[in-house]
Amino acid sequence: MTPGAATLRIADPDRRPRQLGPRVITAVVLASIAGLIGLIGPEARHLTDLSTRPALELHFSQLVTTVAGVIGIAAGLCLIRRWPWLLLAGVLAGLPAAVVRIWPTLLHETSWPDRYAADQVGLIDTLTASGTMGGSLLIAGILGAAQHLARSGARAPAAAVVSAMIGAELFSRILFGRPAPVPGPPPPDGAVALLTALGLIGAVLAVLAVTTGRLSEPAEYPMDRRMLKLGLYASPLPLLPKLISAFFPAGPKSMTEVGVAATITLVATIAVGVAAGIGVLGIAILVTAASLASSAPLVAAYYAMTMAATPILPIAATGLVLGIAAATVRRRLFSGAVVCLTLATATVLAHELAGGSVRALLTAAERLPAGLIMILVIVAVILAAGAVAPLLADRGALPLALGPLFTGLALAGQELMYFSGMNSSGSTVLGFLYGPQPIVLAGVLMGLAGFLLLHRGIVEQRRAG
Repeated sequence: MTPGAATLRIADPDRRPRQLGPRVITAVVLASIAGLIGLIGPEARHLTDLSTRPALELHFSQLVTTVAGVIGIAAGLCLIRRWPWLLLAGVLAGLPAAVVRIWPTLLHETSWPDRYAADQVGLIDTLTASGTMGGSLLIAGILGAAQHLARSGARAPAAAVVSAMIGAELFSRILFGRPAPVPGPPPPDGAVALLTALGLIGAVLAVLAVTTGRLSEPAEYPMDRRMLKLGLYASPLPLLPKLISAFFPAGPKSMTEVGVAATITLVATIAVGVAAGIGVLGIAILVTAASLASSAPLVAAYYAMTMAATPILPIAATGLVLGIAAATVRRRLFSGAVVCLTLATATVLAHELAGGSVRALLTAAERLPAGLIMILVIVAVILAAGAVAPLLADRGALPLALGPLFTGLALAGQELMYFSGMNSSGSTVLGFLYGPQPIVLAGVLMGLAGFLLLHRGIVEQRRAG
């Protein structure tokens, strides 16, 4: 070969730069998930909160916020293969709300958004809607990245990414729980600032990798377009409870309204799930059951640790790290089943010992191993989601199942959980984080998740053998 030919070969513009490996992609996406906690977490719960009671009356601002989340879901599904850009769009959409939370005195002299001047209502509503849309875009981007990793053969990193995403939602509830009010203007929120910076860095690095050719766009599979259509059909599901409320008189919700809203939302979600496949629907039910079951044991642990002045954030962070690590093991389905069934058994026993309600259980708070309960609950929820993530990615259904289907099932489930709480004599609304739910129902839901994980593990083992 002549020297000139060698020079031309070196300067060949068609030579592709070195591609990012699964570990680097996972690190970038985990940084973006930190943004989901600090940047979007408080606002995204308006769309997918699994345990707090929705507002008793329908307001225009709530409808706008929900519509913004629905638009974010639909846009995210349409652009799922361009997940780095979704991460950046989600971070940028939530940035204004994060800035106000970092420096609350930009709007007023008390904690935002609990109190604000009358002329700031429109601005607060805009920030909330923007944050909700950003949360939906970020979640879509994270699920797109997880599906890309799983299809590339990196199944354990994909499971870790999904576990971290579900864990971020749980962790944000604890991180942003309402503290006791203090006089004077609140200080800058350093935790939100740090998490916001991490989320922004992760999103920017992902986009830079795409623009420099170090991260190629995922290939499109035959089933992807069908799952996209089903996802678009399912994306308006969060609007159903709000729209149904418009046909009932204003004021506190009646049992009839709760039942109608839950039933219609549940039937519509199941219909889309059946069209996607019984396996996809079953996995979505599994993840939702574990998430809904987490509320009652978590509130008991949270309350007990508060009364004992035990630091909560380090324990919650420990559960988050352990859950993500457990999702990467080879036998993740069986591990998740063991944790969920163990926790379900303990929850049912606590029901029998404490009289069957959250109120009664909290009377024995000083006898609870609160830290252990919180860690086990967090591990169970995020391990259940991470264990099934590669299976959904194989079907091209990860964004659909843990996006619109999960949201629809969660909204219907929380209505039914509230209904059961209203009919439970010992249940009561306990603070900002968690709503009224009987303990035994949490145990049944966690047991359902455990049995579904066990069944899925046996099926996959027989298929592999």
